[in-house]
Amino acid sequence: MRRLPHAVAHVGELAGAGAFLRCDVHDLPVLLTRDKLGIAHAFLNVCRHRGARLIEAAAGCAHRFTCPYHGWTYANSGPLVGAPHFESGFVGIDKTAIGLKPLPVREAFGFVWVVGDPGGTFDFDAYFAPLADELDVLVIAATTVAAEDRIDCDANWKLLIEGGI
Repeated sequence: MRRLPHAVAHVGELAGAGAFLRCDVHDLPVLLTRDKLGIAHAFLNVCRHRGARLIEAAAGCAHRFTCPYHGWTYANSGPLVGAPHFESGFVGIDKTAIGLKPLPVREAFGFVWVVGDPGGTFDFDAYFAPLADELDVLVIAATTVAAEDRIDCDANWKLLIEGGI
């Protein structure tokens, strides 16, 4: 399931430059961001230094994220922009190679879709092609989220789906 796209947020939940959301995609901690150019990004919500969770807040607005463990700072577009004593402690390491770990992401049909495959790629156009016309007609981007309920339970997915039919 991690290799398939999941609608993790309505586009309205990630509105405006600097917006961010924290969520999980099949037990992967994910950080969704919107950069200053309006582009949506998805990253593992993990500092590349020691693996600490980068953001605990569920949502907000930030253009940079600083790890609470050792203070490594990342731009909301992913690159590492600063780390204490980086030049003396990490000689020969290129900062551009250790930004946040990206996940395939796409805004389409009113949702932000994420694939839980760190560093992978995904052909969203081919995947959505059979349903694109039907999903476009729904104009989901023009709707708003009125309320949200989340239920976490240990269950076989077939029981949940078949029980709801």
